[in-house]
Amino acid sequence: MVVLYLVTHRTSGLKYFGYTTSPLMVRWKQHEQAVAKGSKTIFHSALREHGLSEFSIEEFGTFPSAKEAKLAEMYCIAGFRTKFPEGYNSTNGADGRYGLPRIRKKSKVLPHQFVGGSGRNNVMYGRAPWNKGKKLSEEHKAKLRGPRGPRKTKSITS
Repeated sequence: MVVLYLVTHRTSGLKYFGYTTSPLMVRWKQHEQAVAKGSKTIFHSALREHGLSEFSIEEFGTFPSAKEAKLAEMYCIAGFRTKFPEGYNSTNGADGRYGLPRIRKKSKVLPHQFVGGSGRNNVMYGRAPWNKGKKLSEEHKAKLRGPRGPRKTKSITS
């Protein structure tokens, strides 16, 4: 069984929905531990600021699977408007996957593919490079060569 729970701030009435597969008081202890460790979520910051005794926790419903509980949590967060700043939920529910910006995964596209592909698919296909046929001045050639001095070698002494 998966439990959907509701935490309410006694003074302001602001709410937080969550779900757990653990017993409800075990989950509450986990929130207490997160507060003690300095968690910076909106909910944990509120617990720290107002004190744990200012909040009540209650079972809101039970579900046969986590999938159903996540869906119910999302509906409750939207229906009861508990997403910050109207409540203490940081996200739209379902393990925090909804409501926060997604981090883009590193692209597997190779650099030459950004220009439009390779070969005939590349936008530069059949065109001459911008610098083809350009003559470099002697001064510029000297800069490209860089300062050449004696090579530094490690000497092995016995």
